[in-house]
Amino acid sequence: MCSPDEFPDLSLQDFSALEQVSLNVAASTAPFHRVSTLISTATSLHFKSFILKLRATAQRERDVFQVELVDRLSCLDTPLSSLARLSLKENRKFSLVLLGRDPEFLAQGLTEFHEVGYIWAGEDTGEDGYFWTFTSPKNSRVKRSPISILHRLFKRKT
Repeated sequence: MCSPDEFPDLSLQDFSALEQVSLNVAASTAPFHRVSTLISTATSLHFKSFILKLRATAQRERDVFQVELVDRLSCLDTPLSSLARLSLKENRKFSLVLLGRDPEFLAQGLTEFHEVGYIWAGEDTGEDGYFWTFTSPKNSRVKRSPISILHRLFKRKT
């Protein structure tokens, strides 16, 4: 684990077979501008999902912190939207999996991505289970259901 100032300069440019990237960050100190830069370097035509797990630092974050977090997360909107548009050209789907406290609320800052990408917002229910909100760009229909992340992502039981 590193602090925001120590977040290494990484690039995904040379990973032509890259399908998925997963980051686990502390919500209060996450360097989202650096994460945005990292995502924008992805060039793989196979890239299909970005998983972002936001760890809270308090049992219940204040509402003003949640609003600030939505604003900070919005810097991911442009690179995620670009990846989703690239996927659409290749007749594929690109998904953001956002895990954390009130992830559906946190995804509100991704207005452009909502139009072109799929969002799986997982509220942690404990024991590797999540309560999911799924948003599809075509119909903006929201489905909610409890499901295990391992079952959904890896097609197996936990």
